[in-house]
Amino acid sequence: MQFIHKGIVACTSDFILVVVLFHFILQAFAKMRSSVIQKRPFEAVGISSLRMQRLALVCIFFLSIGRVVNTRTAPFNGERQLLQSPPSPLSAPSSNARLPPFFHTPSSSSPSYPYFPSSALNCTQLAGLTQGPFWIEENIEASNMRLNLTYGVPLNITLKVANGRLSNEAGYCVPIEGARIDLWHARYDGKYSDVQEEKTLGETWLRGYLLTNSTGHATFYTIFPGWYITRTVHIHVRIRTYQEDGNTAYEDTTQLFFDDTISTAILADVYPYNSRGPHARDTYNDGDRFFKESNMISLEGSFTSSDGYSTSVEMILPLKQSKSLPHNGESSERDDGVSYGIACIR
Repeated sequence: MQFIHKGIVACTSDFILVVVLFHFILQAFAKMRSSVIQKRPFEAVGISSLRMQRLALVCIFFLSIGRVVNTRTAPFNGERQLLQSPPSPLSAPSSNARLPPFFHTPSSSSPSYPYFPSSALNCTQLAGLTQGPFWIEENIEASNMRLNLTYGVPLNITLKVANGRLSNEAGYCVPIEGARIDLWHARYDGKYSDVQEEKTLGETWLRGYLLTNSTGHATFYTIFPGWYITRTVHIHVRIRTYQEDGNTAYEDTTQLFFDDTISTAILADVYPYNSRGPHARDTYNDGDRFFKESNMISLEGSFTSSDGYSTSVEMILPLKQSKSLPHNGESSERDDGVSYGIACIR
């Protein structure tokens, strides 16, 4: 509907403008007199002004249609531009900027996952961190968080939630089915969706939740995050488990971070991340007050490949206790000294 509406507006504006101009031109020619030709210029060669008007109107109509179609289908370095304006402050890519490939539709088949080792064997504490000012209870169940975004380096994140207090005979953590995992993070230009100050109200990209499957896994298809002032590149994660009556049993909020080497390369070389300038970023990992090295995840892949990056993270929760977890935005421990924010980084 947006395309049709803009097409009609473009055609109508061109049509009216040229008709008015042509009318004044005909009036000017009609007033011209010479000693040789006493008729209007077009009548002098056997063409009436009325026929010329009709011919001009037909030409104008088809030219207007061609203009709209060309706007809709114009190629842009191998990709089609969106009809709407690109999000501010993005600009056209420079000649040496590398464009990420199109997103691949996530496979509908469910991959098989091996058990991760128990936290007692080889795990690193994942610090609990503030949920930040951009948390919104959207209740959007979505594996594909990219929605209608055209640009961005693909990033596939598989999270596993497991019980750190229970293990099977092989010594592996018991997966938790039905745990809710919420993910949200900034777009390539540092903006969050559905935030009034960001002028993104009503948008829901890069937000969503999933319930873990029978093996405790949930996979999100998103893009590599952008940065914003005073914060390094990061992703927010919130995990909740529920009692039989539906009330929250356990809750954990944390943030995931990336190697600055990878972040710097993407922000400098890939459009539209690099549209903010080569030296615009003001905060790196070592300058972010929330950064925790234990929360830095490793990535497999490359931003130059069609699949982008992928990573897996295991979240271990101590579900033996019955009381709810505190949610004060800081790293916390139970009264028995067991940290509730533990993860195996894969």
